[in-house]
Amino acid sequence: MIRTFGGKLGTLAALLGFVLVVPLAGAGYMLVSTIRVANEALSTYADELILAWSLQEAYERKLASGRGFVIARDPALIRDYETAVADGDAVLGKLRQQVTSKQGVALLAEAVRMLTAHDQALRAVMAMNGSRDDRAAAWTRDVMPRAWQARNAMNAFIRHKQALHDAERAHLARAQREATLVVGGTALAAVLVALLGGGFLFRSAKRTYGAEKQARAAAEQERHFFHALLDQLPIGIVAADPSGRIMHVSSFARRMLEQDPDLPLARGLRGEVLAQEEMRSAGGRDYSVTAGPIRDQDGKTIAAVVAFVDISARKRGERERELFVGALGHDLRNPVQAISLAAKSLARKGDIPDVARKPVARIASSADRLNGLISELLDFASSQHGAIPLKPEKCELHRIASDVIAEIKLARPDRDIRVQPEGGCDGSCDRARMTQVFQNLLDNAVEHGDPSAPITVRTGGREDEIWAAVTNRGAIPAEERANIFEPFRRRTTSKGLGLGLYIARALVEAHGGTIAVDCQNDETAFLIKLPAQPGTKTAAA
Repeated sequence: MIRTFGGKLGTLAALLGFVLVVPLAGAGYMLVSTIRVANEALSTYADELILAWSLQEAYERKLASGRGFVIARDPALIRDYETAVADGDAVLGKLRQQVTSKQGVALLAEAVRMLTAHDQALRAVMAMNGSRDDRAAAWTRDVMPRAWQARNAMNAFIRHKQALHDAERAHLARAQREATLVVGGTALAAVLVALLGGGFLFRSAKRTYGAEKQARAAAEQERHFFHALLDQLPIGIVAADPSGRIMHVSSFARRMLEQDPDLPLARGLRGEVLAQEEMRSAGGRDYSVTAGPIRDQDGKTIAAVVAFVDISARKRGERERELFVGALGHDLRNPVQAISLAAKSLARKGDIPDVARKPVARIASSADRLNGLISELLDFASSQHGAIPLKPEKCELHRIASDVIAEIKLARPDRDIRVQPEGGCDGSCDRARMTQVFQNLLDNAVEHGDPSAPITVRTGGREDEIWAAVTNRGAIPAEERANIFEPFRRRTTSKGLGLGLYIARALVEAHGGTIAVDCQNDETAFLIKLPAQPGTKTAAA
């Protein structure tokens, strides 16, 4: 009787174990299938992200080569440009084959449209035969706005793919956790069935374990494939865990580390967010570094990744260009001054024919204007190296402004320019440099302001600060206002090199001050703030 009860109990337990095994095994199989599908989707999103980064890198190389060719006309830069174009086209072809979602296709199409518009503008500027000033103006006007639009469109596409990748990774993590629970439950049920005479549950658990093992092998194979793919990119990539232990170094990064072991990567590996920040290593090489943390689905930082590109050649070219500009301005100054002095000497003679008097005056005026452009070039070259010399002395801003206005009114007696002192504005500054600041700001107001409205220069001061505001009728368009102080950014009606406001800002900042532009009620005001005494800093305007 006891044996019979035990046999029935064993049979009942075996049946119960079998009932548990069937749904658990089915659930395990479904979870393994889900993991396999999630791995495939994660692999696809990773491929698309890498291709998108490669397209963005090819675009940046193309922009840098085109910019270098516009300035230097070096045939080697054309070859670099065509190589970048070919790389970008190859990557774009792969992206179009892989991207299938409706939103992804739309974002990629928008990015391609922006890149195409930028390429057309870039090729047009590169094909120009005009002077370097004309090419620089066309670059600022036609290429740079489209470059920002293209970058924004590519970033939108990358953010979309990153969101899909992160969501699929979270889905895969959940499926793996659930699979672990199911496998554990299946194993327990199999033990129950085996102990009580059931062999079916053991075989089911074995199949489940085999499927899980296969899924893990597939995930490991995918990881190796992803690392191999990273090794093919012409970008240095380094990943580290929160403790600082290096998890992965791409082959390109390894070669760069062998050449320069002091790469400035510590900030990025600490998890700081960097966006194409330019850094210099102890070995004297320049790098563009992009970095950020990698977080799990709960927002916890699990790693940090750094991507970097060697831009030493480009930075060296920029420095050489600045030195060339400075040397050119310095070498041109003496002959231009000789021309100016000769023309003015002829103009003062009373015995020159009337037919020659007007050309002589024109020569003198053109020489003065050319001398002003040379001065702007020299100031620009000095500002790039932070080497603007100052000779502070006690002076009043309203008197400096009055002297500049008197000079301007000799040439433009039709313009109404006023000075309005508001309290004490005594301070210590370089009189010649501040004269240049007012000259540039007032020339800008005369050139672009409403000729029927007055131009006003207000000055004032407090105990630790002196200030001046140059106001004219007419507002600067919003799209020009953000970059108004950048070099070589000329408005459509400008006649100079586009350096006047840039140099004004450099001179104000050399004094430890700030300058800002404000447009309200169809008026433009440039506000200058300077410390009353040299060697101190004033608050941002």
